[in-house]
Amino acid sequence: MLIGSVNVVLHRVDSRMSAYTIVVLTFCILAIGLTGLCGYLLAPDLLFGWSRSARMPIHTACGMIAAAVGMWAGWSRMHWFSGSAFFTEAAKVRLLGTASCWSSLRQSG
Repeated sequence: MLIGSVNVVLHRVDSRMSAYTIVVLTFCILAIGLTGLCGYLLAPDLLFGWSRSARMPIHTACGMIAAAVGMWAGWSRMHWFSGSAFFTEAAKVRLLGTASCWSSLRQSG
């Protein structure tokens, strides 16, 4: 659903809020994929045999990571992101730094 939301909003960027939405949703997709990959590698059901836990399949996690990277590669070259209409260079650093820090915190916690 997140990938579909990004694809729908991607062609209708007319405000700063929709531009922020695309960036944040892309990083959410990346965070979910990385969390699924870490969950697969850690194998919590082997660590905690007394509890049942569902894991994301590795191909799904890798697909979500690939989709997030592909979406980032697509919208990073679009006029609304590369121009200064919605984002200044400082705003890009703040937004991408916060989103990457948030996704790493989400992964560890």
